[in-house]
Amino acid sequence: MSISSDYYPLSKHLNKLVEKGITQTTLTFSEIEDVIKKDLPPTARKNPTWWSNSRTEKFRQCASWLEYGW
Repeated sequence: MSISSDYYPLSKHLNKLVEKGITQTTLTFSEIEDVIKKDLPPTARKNPTWWSNSRTEKFRQCASWLEYGW
């Protein structure tokens, strides 16, 4: 994941959990927004497919969790 990605902070956050041996977590929308320091797009709240594990241009944010096996 590129350091310039909006979701890079989420990737770093998840990596830190992996390093601590944590393999499961639940984050609220607000907690994710705190991590990435910006609001999620409205589609993230309305459309479950935004959270899909499809590495397409449309869903490139999934790389932030897939890179660490989430």
